[in-house]
Amino acid sequence: MSETTLLQSRPIKEVRIDAFDQQYVARVKWYLEHELQCSLIPMSDERGGYLIRFPPGTLEEVHMGASTQWTYETIIRFPSGITLKKYTRASLTETQKQRVDLAFPNRVLDGPEPPKKNARRIKL
Repeated sequence: MSETTLLQSRPIKEVRIDAFDQQYVARVKWYLEHELQCSLIPMSDERGGYLIRFPPGTLEEVHMGASTQWTYETIIRFPSGITLKKYTRASLTETQKQRVDLAFPNRVLDGPEPPKKNARRIKL
């Protein structure tokens, strides 16, 4: 992240993001749970998407010049120092809804599949 002027920093407990490509769900879930100590909860209402709960000490930061007329960009800073960008996109028409996304590192999205839970080892 380039050097920018921090305007505001406030604690954040959770955020609801919109649905994303299913091929990435397992990788994102593993990254959030194992590296960032978050939880990823699928939402089953009409809006869909996911609820992400952050660990205590997580902050949402607003930086000068990061947002545009249609996109509000903030930084989610975890206690470990890791950061993710959060994008809130304004609806362009009355029929569209506002969209909220997190930008995950390429190594998470393009990396190997996470280890399977409860994988059994078979002795030969």
